[in-house]
Amino acid sequence: AAAAASRGTPQSFAAGLLSLHLHQESIMRGAGGRALGHHEAAAAAAAAGSPQHRPQPTGDGQDPAQDGDGHLEAPGETHDGTRATRRDYGAMMRWAVHSVAERRHYKNRGSAVYGYWWQFPSHILFVIIWYFLIVTMFPIAQISDAKRGLEFFVDSVEFTRPGGAKGTFGTASTAYETVQFAGAFVERLLAFDNKVPDVGPGIPFLDVHQLVNSIVLVQRRVKATDCAYDDVKPIYRKCYEDLEAHEQTDGVVRLSSGQEIAYSRRLGGFGVELPLNKETALAGFRQLLQGGFWDGATREFAIRFAFHNSPGHFTANVDISFSYTPFGRVDRNILSTFMRFEPYAPEVGGVMVFTLQVAVCVSVVGFFSLYCWMIYDQPHVRYSVARFVNAWELVELFNYVVIVLIGVMWILYLNDPRRRYKDFTSPEYQDIFPLADYFQQIIFLMAVILLTWTLRSIGLASWCSPKLERTGAIIDKVLEEFTVFGVIFIVIFMGFVLAGHVLFGTNEDRFNGIQPSAFTLFTWFVSVSNGHRTTMDAPGGALYMVAFVLIGMVLLFNMFIALVMSAHDSVAEEEANPKHKIPACHVMADAICDLLRVPKYVEDPLRMQVPDFVSSSARLNASKAEDP
Repeated sequence: AAAAASRGTPQSFAAGLLSLHLHQESIMRGAGGRALGHHEAAAAAAAAGSPQHRPQPTGDGQDPAQDGDGHLEAPGETHDGTRATRRDYGAMMRWAVHSVAERRHYKNRGSAVYGYWWQFPSHILFVIIWYFLIVTMFPIAQISDAKRGLEFFVDSVEFTRPGGAKGTFGTASTAYETVQFAGAFVERLLAFDNKVPDVGPGIPFLDVHQLVNSIVLVQRRVKATDCAYDDVKPIYRKCYEDLEAHEQTDGVVRLSSGQEIAYSRRLGGFGVELPLNKETALAGFRQLLQGGFWDGATREFAIRFAFHNSPGHFTANVDISFSYTPFGRVDRNILSTFMRFEPYAPEVGGVMVFTLQVAVCVSVVGFFSLYCWMIYDQPHVRYSVARFVNAWELVELFNYVVIVLIGVMWILYLNDPRRRYKDFTSPEYQDIFPLADYFQQIIFLMAVILLTWTLRSIGLASWCSPKLERTGAIIDKVLEEFTVFGVIFIVIFMGFVLAGHVLFGTNEDRFNGIQPSAFTLFTWFVSVSNGHRTTMDAPGGALYMVAFVLIGMVLLFNMFIALVMSAHDSVAEEEANPKHKIPACHVMADAICDLLRVPKYVEDPLRMQVPDFVSSSARLNASKAEDP
């Protein structure tokens, strides 16, 4: 009793004791024994915190449910007018039901959070099913090969730089050179008319891709402004500033040849389509070049095309883009997105996709029903709120919300007109790039669920065995302690991020913004990046690196290790010397319920005083000794 009370489970102990009495009574009754003594039952009910189940005394002070022998009885009259009694089995049944409820509600140390051993393996099985659904919908290995081959192909295209030297995609450093690359790329892409050419031994797969529709050249432009000082206006009459604040999103671009190119919201800029014919496409490109399609107002320029691969049954959209800052920097990027137009086709294992999706839907419905039941199956609304605000339950709720979002997005994808009415033989650009990006977003969210559902499974592992329960308790303790440590870590880390951006942002790309600075320092913090020696050579770099190594890497990292060790020792100490402690989710739930004026839980076992319970146990033992 004392051990159970120290863990905050007085009612669980009393309920178990009462069940034992009921079981013993049934055996005794079958062997001619007597019923459960009233003193025992009343004491057990008092320990179980069920005053409403105690029989009320009559006007003469006698308990109507008790006879002279102390049995649970009720008054009655026999046929001869003599007084008779009957045992109140209804009260005994109510106590038995109460004991079952106590065992169910407070099986996890008096908390609203409880679970079953089979939840952990079932969640792991769901993760496996979910993974196979992703790889069935999205051929990762084949797409990886296609992306690698595309990058090799782009890097192999050469153009002539000013002065006669050869340049490539990675060496194009001015707007003029990027335009020259675009011309060489279009010529190379259409070298065999409507078929991506083979680039040589070792990269043979490009000749299996088939170009579809057309090639699009699109640019985003800015409006001219008057930003120069008066004394420099003779040499700087117009300014072309950043794209975010001065983008031109309407009107037309008039070339010197008289051709007008209107802004297209479908393309997101001023675009021109080139047919999949080498001579016609190159003639159109030269016309754009001679007419001045690219000028100082150009801030982004992209080459877009699509191809289909029948062996892999996927369609790819490629966007080779260049961005130009107002200060002379040129950034290059290759973006390729992949999708399947017919995910349920027999050629791509559509039956398996549908089967796995049905299995996922059934599993999610079952898991969510259990999630709702465990929130509802509580003795008081405050316990339901405590269950809801528990950290692991919030992660599970996030999973369900994202899965529903994925389902809605998937239905919208299947019913998108661009997918249903596609035409690979059309000479016009089908604008399937947004659709492919939409498909990639679905896969991304599915990957997020793969991670978060695995994390949620950690919280369920404690119900499988005591060892896993201890591990789960350590993780919970680390997360609890990390709240304070996290504030200190973020403050110190952000100080180094801002200082690194100011000190090295003008010389190193990895520090040219707050976000890249944060990414760089985080990789340094976990020792998975390099560049430390280069940073030390910069002005102020030596002092910065010494401070970061001593404070950021040595002090903070070892503080985190100490936090984990402290959590382990704390859990071990709590196991050796149990203490009555209210879980954090119950504290938060009480604060929320107090704010909403929810009535108090009078019989809350977490608020019962241990001495009161021990005295109740003593009275129970005393009554057992008195009962003959």
